[in-house]
Amino acid sequence: MKEKQRFIAEYRKGEESMSSLCRRFMISRKTGYQWVRRFEGPDGWDGRAGRGGRRPWVITLAVAEEILKVRAQYPLEGPKKLVVRLTSWPRRPSASAVGDFLRRNGLVAKRRRRRHPVPMSQPFAEVAEPNDLLTVDRKGWFRTGNLKKCEPLTVMDSASRYLLYNRHLKPVTYQQVRAIFERLFRLHGLPKAIRTDNGPPFAGTGPAGLSKLSVWWIKLGIKHERIEPAHPEQNGRHERMHLTLKQHVCAPVARDLKAQQEVLELFRIYYNTDRPHESLGQVTPASLYYRSSRPYPARLAELRYPPEFELRRVLSNGMIKWHGRSIYISQTVSGEQIGLDPGAAEDGWPAYFASVRLGAIDPAHGKLWYEPRPRSARASEKPAVPRAAKRPRLSSSNQGSLAARPGSSTEQGAIFPPPSKPSERAAKKLPVTNTIKPVTQLPVQSVTHLPVPQG
Repeated sequence: MKEKQRFIAEYRKGEESMSSLCRRFMISRKTGYQWVRRFEGPDGWDGRAGRGGRRPWVITLAVAEEILKVRAQYPLEGPKKLVVRLTSWPRRPSASAVGDFLRRNGLVAKRRRRRHPVPMSQPFAEVAEPNDLLTVDRKGWFRTGNLKKCEPLTVMDSASRYLLYNRHLKPVTYQQVRAIFERLFRLHGLPKAIRTDNGPPFAGTGPAGLSKLSVWWIKLGIKHERIEPAHPEQNGRHERMHLTLKQHVCAPVARDLKAQQEVLELFRIYYNTDRPHESLGQVTPASLYYRSSRPYPARLAELRYPPEFELRRVLSNGMIKWHGRSIYISQTVSGEQIGLDPGAAEDGWPAYFASVRLGAIDPAHGKLWYEPRPRSARASEKPAVPRAAKRPRLSSSNQGSLAARPGSSTEQGAIFPPPSKPSERAAKKLPVTNTIKPVTQLPVQSVTHLPVPQG
């Protein structure tokens, strides 16, 4: 484009012929005469117009003012969402043009490039419609202006990205969370599944990782999905919503919890009804979400099991009566009915709560064997140290009283040495070298002033 402007400027001087001028700019005479005709046209031309007199990548002054106006109203939204909000222009610029305009004017902050893990396949069922899956998580805590901790609990529909709940909740107990979900279920109906992490009150350490809250969900006919430990990407949609929440409600924070809760509620309304969502085709979540067709029941129905199962009621202490013996199951399912499958009783009697397998009862030992809750990948790599092989911890009361273990390398009758300081342990690892030289002459310092005694 600058070459065209220079060509027009040289043509206006009239110092060269068209042939020499075209040779110098390495263009044909046909192109040169075409530029001249455009220049001598009724509207004039200086080399800056494009095809048809319009260049779609050029943002005019009026469009720039409208972009700055919308940007000031929504400072945290990107070019794709700003283009959707330019409703007053029938021919809106592209998202890349708006992004270049914001970048040239210093209206966007450059992000640090981060390394991401290799994407993994989704271990859960695909979500197609609203109320197929609700995702639940706790936003990481932050402090308000008066240094109070704020830790919001968020509930979102995975298909439509509709944010159902977003409030500060501390402490997060079973009674409080159940009351919240009862209110949500009465208002929006029951979902097909709920996905959470492995923390309380969503999961426990007993059989099948059940908790009081997950037992209640299962009795309502809701499938409980738990992500793997240390794998937040399995709940990626919810984590991405937390990033947007952090940008809007934590910079800056409110003065106290009451004011912060008002900001959280304003964000929920903005996220559902005003903010265009890219994965939804730049429409709002509220335009796609609708109430579930499964209403919240007034009374929970009894669980159904196959007719060949033996049914047992779990007592308040977590025990069941089975063939004249008391077997501990779990206090999490106390008061509930479980089923025992006699058809697969080769290695044990499998025990089920609804469709969830709790474990297998060993008739020889009269005990329920079950898989423990999965550990994180980092913790699983650490070798387990047997308790008998651990060295007993010494204290001031038993130092010198513990005899050496038989077969050890210490002398007969020796005792374990008392715990040493870190500096002493480090000194034992370093080679000892005698680098100290004998002192033959002390340095003499010259005294220039002595204090004068008073009085």
